[in-house]
Amino acid sequence: MPREATRMMFISRVPELIGRIAVNENKLIGETDIVAGTGLTRQTVAKWTKQNAPIGNLDPDTVYAFLKFFDVELHELVTLVERPEKDVE
Repeated sequence: MPREATRMMFISRVPELIGRIAVNENKLIGETDIVAGTGLTRQTVAKWTKQNAPIGNLDPDTVYAFLKFFDVELHELVTLVERPEKDVE
């Protein structure tokens, strides 16, 4: 049986977390800081730091690294949203 196309996707909230740190702690965090603090690749961090960027499958190790780095819970890291109609096949 073919799998039905999903209408939902995850959106990264990492840009919001970076902004929150900038405001609350008066500290600027860049991709280089996140790479160093998480051990994730620059490519992965770049994907997660784009504003409203859809995240494909959530890799548990990647999610865990971000959760530890930002000291947040899952609902603060990603948001589940409806996929735009043009992206659903």
